[in-house]
Amino acid sequence: MSKFINVTFENSSDNNLRTLGSKEYVFKCDQEVAKGDLVVCETSRGYGIGTVVGEETHETRRKMATAWIISKVDLTAHKIRLEKEQKMSVLKAKMTERKKALEDEAVFALLADKDPEMAAMLAEFNALKV
Repeated sequence: MSKFINVTFENSSDNNLRTLGSKEYVFKCDQEVAKGDLVVCETSRGYGIGTVVGEETHETRRKMATAWIISKVDLTAHKIRLEKEQKMSVLKAKMTERKKALEDEAVFALLADKDPEMAAMLAEFNALKV
């Protein structure tokens, strides 16, 4: 059974949607959609992505619906991808910091093997960090 759904389109630099603004448009819909969902719709200017603002209850406005919501935009995979990207960024920063510390320790140890003054400074440094 068809429902009638109100959708708004954001102002866009795209010539096809520039004049749509934030006015509500009524579309026929045979899918489950909720307020706030992004949907792909048929418009007089081609396909557009809009936001569901609710179901239309007025019969006179329902008669204005001449086009369909084509599909709901599923952002689940994209949100997971962004979360993974964020976690990877945090881990990379921690690994880079740890790598730097390990490199410093290794370089100081190598230098201490060759230079008695460096060995004394490294021994004092190690004693202080405990």
